[in-house]
Amino acid sequence: MSKKLNETQLIAAHLLGAGHKPKDIAKKLDVREETISRWKSNNEFYDVMRTANFEIYANVLYRQKSLIALAQDTLEEALKSADIDTYKKCLLALKFFQIVKDKELKKGKGYL
Repeated sequence: MSKKLNETQLIAAHLLGAGHKPKDIAKKLDVREETISRWKSNNEFYDVMRTANFEIYANVLYRQKSLIALAQDTLEEALKSADIDTYKKCLLALKFFQIVKDKELKKGKGYL
């Protein structure tokens, strides 16, 4: 635990980093919203808040990458499966290419 921040400040910083609204946090912690605003100007408070925010986004990114890998494995299994007819395999492949194309166009990189 931080030597400079008390437990309430640490909780508030983590909740802010997780995306909670200052008004809701103030109510939950029984402090004024102005107090939270003042805390946010403290460098150590801000660092704790940003670290909490970074950890959440890193976890979301990791989960997204895991889901993408699972989806690709599932698609590969379906395309290799003898139980799925060729027409359905083509539809799956075309849908995949459409998603990839749309993603690339949004990035401004053009088509594949």
